Amino acid sequence: MLEATTLFTTDCQPKDEETKISLSSPPQDYIGGIVYEQGTKITLDSATAIVYDKNNKIITTISSDEAGHFSMAGLTNVSRLVFFRHGYFSVTKILASETNKKVIVVEMPKLELDKIIKLEGILYDLGKFNIRPDAARVLDNVVEVMKENTTLEIELSAHTDSRGSDQMNMTLSDNRAKAAAAYIVSKGIDASRIVGKGYGESKLKNECANAIKCTETKHQENRRTEAKIIKY
Repeated sequence: MLEATTLFTTDCQPKDEETKISLSSPPQDYIGGIVYEQGTKITLDSATAIVYDKNNKIITTISSDEAGHFSMAGLTNVSRLVFFRHGYFSVTKILASETNKKVIVVEMPKLELDKIIKLEGILYDLGKFNIRPDAARVLDNVVEVMKENTTLEIELSAHTDSRGSDQMNMTLSDNRAKAAAAYIVSKGIDASRIVGKGYGESKLKNECANAIKCTETKHQENRRTEAKIIKY
């Protein structure tokens, strides 16, 4: 238990008398935080988080209150929280297994025309474009956003780093983007609402073009999947 000491006065005690107030610290399995609109710091109420365990099973759901705060305790083996709110794109928070007490800041991107949102966690095996189980979990979140926001249309784009031939990267990224879009359609989203397009290495995020020596971290910045809102 943490003990906080507060000095205050009342009409019935001397001003120099100290009164101790004991405040309980959050339990070791506490998980809580606050939800903001990305880029504005406007707090968001009624954001629903689905809570998953380490086996990808749903444990429970929680919601943010009027001040944007959320909290829970008494749950073990929590691995991730996925936040949803109408008019916003989903946000996934992965929890570090070595930390028991967690305080999380969640920033949800508002759905706006032409906004580009990086989809974290969509990975592919080397040279392949099949949808892996970990990528499917991310795409399932996109499906839920599109079901909740029925006018939403997106372009799903895949990008590579500069290593390998330009044409090979263009073909591979296009196959990956189209495979991801097809997966979303297979989950009940009308094909007219989503398009998959590969850009290869044509839209690099940094200086790591052909023949430029870069770290693996720099190359990773360019290997990404993004959702661009084309109608809402």
